[in-house]
Amino acid sequence: MLALMMNKSLSVPRIIKNVTSLFPRVGATVSLLDGTATMQQARTMAIDLQDARLNKLPPTGSQTKVVCTLGPSTDKPEMIHELVQNGMNVARLNFSHAGSDYTYPKKLFDMVRAAKGKHEALTTVNSGEESSEKPNNVRAILVDTKGPEIRTCPLPGDEDVTHIEIGAKVVLSIDSVKDLPIPKEGDTKRHIQIDYASICKTVHVGALVLLDDGLIALEVMNIDPKGSFVECQAVNAGPIKKNKGVNLPDLELDLPALTEKDCRDLQWSCEVGADIVAA
Repeated sequence: MLALMMNKSLSVPRIIKNVTSLFPRVGATVSLLDGTATMQQARTMAIDLQDARLNKLPPTGSQTKVVCTLGPSTDKPEMIHELVQNGMNVARLNFSHAGSDYTYPKKLFDMVRAAKGKHEALTTVNSGEESSEKPNNVRAILVDTKGPEIRTCPLPGDEDVTHIEIGAKVVLSIDSVKDLPIPKEGDTKRHIQIDYASICKTVHVGALVLLDDGLIALEVMNIDPKGSFVECQAVNAGPIKKNKGVNLPDLELDLPALTEKDCRDLQWSCEVGADIVAA
């Protein structure tokens, strides 16, 4: 809300002229606080300013911002243009699976910046003459860093998915299990590698380990004294794949606040001019 503190000599038309010159494309609600203007004049001015908005406020007055994650299904210029046309305020680039080659995120970055959006309906005016150049409407680019996390690694036999049954014995190892054979039918024991070398130092007997961000819960039953693996029992059943998140609730993790990858991604974000960083 733009509140204008006025003296008795300042007229409503003068205020409207000042406000609209400051905000030619953005609506504002103006409060007239000295009693000079009537309520009807105040309402008329608010309506006039609201009509100047390109993106009209919904009847509820909601100012909710829409954040869209860009990926394979939206990495075409026409798709990003459609997202912008339908109200995307922030484009999120997920760096959880991004490598050291920034070709793909740079492609997304450039397409978001190039999308015209609703401002394509506007034209700029130079010296009283209309120009063919059209301004892009404003939207932010958010870089979501990977951050410290624990994930599952390739499964035995490099299979795509393995199923864990309730009560099954599950061995979480810091060593590769890729060369182990795929479990045979009727064999419920599972070996899963995770990329967290301090697992044995972090957990205790009775602690919970959540796979796939909580889809499968494991209870720690035994810890290898040499620090190579922990033996667990499955609390519930479900499928598990590689590269799935592993959570250790209520435990202090031996992980850095910023990884080397995060530092590289943040440097890239600053160089290209990202607007927001999330971690």
